[in-house]
Amino acid sequence: MLPLAIAPDGSFWIADTVGNRLLRYSSSGSALQVIDLIGHAVGISDLEVSSSAIWVLDIAATTPGALRISLDGEITARYELPEYLRREHGLSGIALIDKGDVVIEREGGASIFRLIDTGRSVTFAPLEGYTYNGRTYTARSADMRTAHADNGLITHGKLSTAITVPHHLGGLYILGARPDGGLYVVVEEVTLNDAGEIQVDQTVRQYDAAGGLQGIDRVPLTQQHTYVAHGLAVGPDSAVYALVTRPDRVEVQRLRFAQTLEPILAPGDLNRTNQDTGGMFITQRCVSRDSMMSIAREYVNNSKYLSQTNTDGSFSGRGKPRYIAGADTYASVAYDWGCWDTVNGYNGSMSPGTYQAGDIDTAGVESCSRGVDCSGFVSRVWRLSSK
Repeated sequence: MLPLAIAPDGSFWIADTVGNRLLRYSSSGSALQVIDLIGHAVGISDLEVSSSAIWVLDIAATTPGALRISLDGEITARYELPEYLRREHGLSGIALIDKGDVVIEREGGASIFRLIDTGRSVTFAPLEGYTYNGRTYTARSADMRTAHADNGLITHGKLSTAITVPHHLGGLYILGARPDGGLYVVVEEVTLNDAGEIQVDQTVRQYDAAGGLQGIDRVPLTQQHTYVAHGLAVGPDSAVYALVTRPDRVEVQRLRFAQTLEPILAPGDLNRTNQDTGGMFITQRCVSRDSMMSIAREYVNNSKYLSQTNTDGSFSGRGKPRYIAGADTYASVAYDWGCWDTVNGYNGSMSPGTYQAGDIDTAGVESCSRGVDCSGFVSRVWRLSSK
């Protein structure tokens, strides 16, 4: 996932989700610090850095939680998230607002909850929006199933600004604010081209305190070698930076805002009917939320006893996921690179005790292991006929 955060001193923090560690670099790219989180976190999906602490969202743990880490790498607290803030309910990120308060995000910030630690109890209070410099900011996009799926609304203080795109507005969220009251908004535009391929254009828009558009720049999605979650961050200089992956390295690029951008999406329609496009069958694109969630819950709520052979069987090429520690009952379905087993298929493969649960090695798809990877899970949720 490789989420990016920028500290108040201008240093870049990157979560190496495969190595389960945090990496700190200077603004010139020099390595400054490594914090090992093996044994403390299972899967880091987001992080934030304040002047006094590092906050990490451990989304892949059996019970997801937020970790508070001192700047020198000591784990000072772990806050387990209540059921309504877990993955099956849209858990998506972590953010810092005024006074260094921490909020937990659902569905890209559609709803947020402030973490309150009194020393005696921990609660998560719902908030109307993000607060920066004493102002409240919110972003709401239209339901993509409606006739007005091309528009959304951002509010900042008592002001509101409408956002309209030529295609479908697939996502709209607040990235951050500037001391002068201006803000940065991430806009994701979606369409389906003539070849039946879903195309996405992600831009960052800069608004002044009065809601006027000051500039726009495109996030370099087509340059990414691998997927990056939470790869955008606002620095202490009020500039926006993007993490870009290459085959042998990562780059942090500063966005350069302009008054206009040339469109890159071809005219299309996300609501077209089923069709055969060059041998790839495109299923109906409008799958209901309830249908998606029913499949997602099957994976999340699954529980399966794994034998010693399932967990620790030794076969060449298989890399055991770090959260599998030995024979026991495990929740969900094991991560297996390149695989897209259904829940029933996975459980059936584990019962005989001949297959291994999961494989994190990306060199190839192993015949000895079973499970599901990210794209496999999405394919099942979208009810696709092929991965």
